[in-house]
Amino acid sequence: MAELDYRMDILRVTKGAKVYSRDIRDVEDLRSSITVAIVTVTTQMLQWTWLELDYRMDILRATKGDHVEVH
Repeated sequence: MAELDYRMDILRVTKGAKVYSRDIRDVEDLRSSITVAIVTVTTQMLQWTWLELDYRMDILRATKGDHVEVH
C-alpha cells in the first residue's frame, strides 16, 4: 500500500507543478537561474525522484526490457 501512496503523492505533485519561462540576458543570468533552481530542490524531491527511477527500473527488469507505457 505504501507504493500506491507514494505514486499518488507523485501524481499530486506533478499535477500541481508549474513551469515558467523567461528570457536569459547573459551567461551570469543563466548561472544565477540555475543556482536558484538547484537551491529549491528538497531532500524529499530527491527521494521521490530516486524512488520513481527505481520503480521504472523494476518494470524494465520484470519485462526484460520490453516497451511498456508508464503513466
